[in-house]
Amino acid sequence: MLLIFKYSLLFFGELFYILKFYKYSLHCYQLVYDNDPNDLECLEKMISCCGYLGNYDLVIKYSNRYLEIDENNFNVYYYKAQALFIFEKYDDALKYYDMALNIDPDNVFGLMGKADVLFKLGESNLFLECSQKILSRNPHNFHILYKISNLYFKKNELDLALNYVNDCLDIENKNFHALFLKSKILAKQNLLDDSLHVLNTLIYYYPKNIDALFFKTLVLMDMGDFFEAKRCVDYILKLDGDFEDALEIKHILEEH
Repeated sequence: MLLIFKYSLLFFGELFYILKFYKYSLHCYQLVYDNDPNDLECLEKMISCCGYLGNYDLVIKYSNRYLEIDENNFNVYYYKAQALFIFEKYDDALKYYDMALNIDPDNVFGLMGKADVLFKLGESNLFLECSQKILSRNPHNFHILYKISNLYFKKNELDLALNYVNDCLDIENKNFHALFLKSKILAKQNLLDDSLHVLNTLIYYYPKNIDALFFKTLVLMDMGDFFEAKRCVDYILKLDGDFEDALEIKHILEEH
């Protein structure tokens, strides 16, 4: 390949990559790599492009090819671990996140990936240990704070769950998932007025979310406010007349 042609392809490959035209970027880097299989910079860019394009089989294929030549690249281990996670091969994903972190132990993205795998595997203590490493470097990491809150909620450690979800809402006060989780924590603590207040805030931001509306119906029923519960379930059925749980609740409410 003529050098001027190679550098033109590399230039456009990088330009398309910056512009997020990953399909065209991949094509440019592929042409260079096909003529020089030892060009690891091109191969790494190809792996990255495939990840953005959702071609995870190719991410694994090209990562394996790369690691046969160079076993000391954090990014390649990380890309492969992400692809394995997408394919729900959690044990293998954990292995490659660990390999990445052996190279760069303080990398927050690697730690976050590992934390996600440990969460999926149900390794609560290891997940919390990994999460604390992340929070020591980035105490406002919403993703990790939310997962910790969710974990404590499932373990019925409700005060801790509430503390962490409040930390989430200090960062993103309109986040649907954090508001919904907070309403469920408060309801489980039997703080129904507080739960309803959070739900009303949530529904103000997301007025047609059926999950939030249905949970509000259940809270109203627990409070004995069957009139408002009927109004709420009627609104749900206007949005989705085939929602089976709402139809069942409507039948129960008609007895009151």
